[in-house]
Amino acid sequence: MSHHKIHILFKHECRDFLKQPPLWILVLLPVLMSKMIIAVMGEGEQDMMLLPSWVLFAQVMVGIMIIAPDLMEERERKTLDSLMLSPLSLGQVVFGKGAAVLVFSLFSQLAVFVVNEGVESRLAPSLIVMLLGGTLFVLVGVVIGLVMNSVKNTTALSSAVMIVLFLTGTLYPALPDWRTALMWLPGVIVVESLQSVLEQSILWLQIVFLTGWLLAAAVAVGYLVRKEERR
Repeated sequence: MSHHKIHILFKHECRDFLKQPPLWILVLLPVLMSKMIIAVMGEGEQDMMLLPSWVLFAQVMVGIMIIAPDLMEERERKTLDSLMLSPLSLGQVVFGKGAAVLVFSLFSQLAVFVVNEGVESRLAPSLIVMLLGGTLFVLVGVVIGLVMNSVKNTTALSSAVMIVLFLTGTLYPALPDWRTALMWLPGVIVVESLQSVLEQSILWLQIVFLTGWLLAAAVAVGYLVRKEERR
């Protein structure tokens, strides 16, 4: 029964998203920006280096900027409490909402890849990084949405975290003195992992560390959900 309820919530979240054109911008902006900037940069190695950064941008833009304010808004309006009074627990509500956001995150990432590279053999292994990174940043958004105390503060923090993750993942090669310290940050790991896939190899150590970040975020979400349920 609970699985059926989660499925209903998931479909509701997807339909609700489609009714809000401003949210489409968050999904389509990485696609449009990546196409314009990569086209300006031209063909060659620079083109290849840019693509992982724009996939990362899609991950942090959609994963963090949609779910964090949405959760905080639900908490402020007490609609989250109403959902918890249904047969769904808070954890199941968060799962249903997160799954819906992840679908749109993957759509944005795939669109960035296909618009710039087309449908080709490297797309399949790239999906591993897209799924892991997309899930990680959705969980980061959930953490922000559960710890903040207002929609305004949540939006501000979400924007700051998104920018920091994107910039560290994009600019770390230009900071050789900091590269060793930065290379284990999640944004850098995503870019490095996807770049290795585009070069037709897989950095399994990076995938392991990305999975480690994912598990840490999942543990944090689990703790915050249990804390919220006890209130």
